[in-house]
Amino acid sequence: MFALGIGNGLRPGELARVEWQDFDFVKKTLRVRGTKTDGADEVIPLTAFSEREVTAFWVAQGNPVKGPAWVWRGKRVGSFKKSLAFTAERANLGAGRRVHPNMLRHSFATLAATSGVPLTVAQKIMRHSTPTMLLGVYAKAGALAMREGLDHFPL
Repeated sequence: MFALGIGNGLRPGELARVEWQDFDFVKKTLRVRGTKTDGADEVIPLTAFSEREVTAFWVAQGNPVKGPAWVWRGKRVGSFKKSLAFTAERANLGAGRRVHPNMLRHSFATLAATSGVPLTVAQKIMRHSTPTMLLGVYAKAGALAMREGLDHFPL
């Protein structure tokens, strides 16, 4: 679940609503059950990271063809805030920071921005109508990424 959130930048509510029939493992796509914007309910390509991790989980679950992808104790996972915080704590991540579900979306945007993914591609995968939200809120370039970017500055 977390890998899909980081790998494709889904909103927490979209991530919780994912069902097995939303995946097309042949075309490597996901139908996002979005509600936030007009473009939210779309079919998007899976990143290689998401495809690898979700496929491994799908196989481990017995290759289900329908139903909720994320189930805990027989019920659909509706919220994963505590689970994410617990997992981050166990992995020794986020020391001194509040870990929350939207961080998965932030992580996707930052990774996309610092890995050379074209802005228009990241914008389309995140289903934003303009790049303003992506640049202003989500993509936070770290010191290393800024240093590498400046290395390409022509003198």
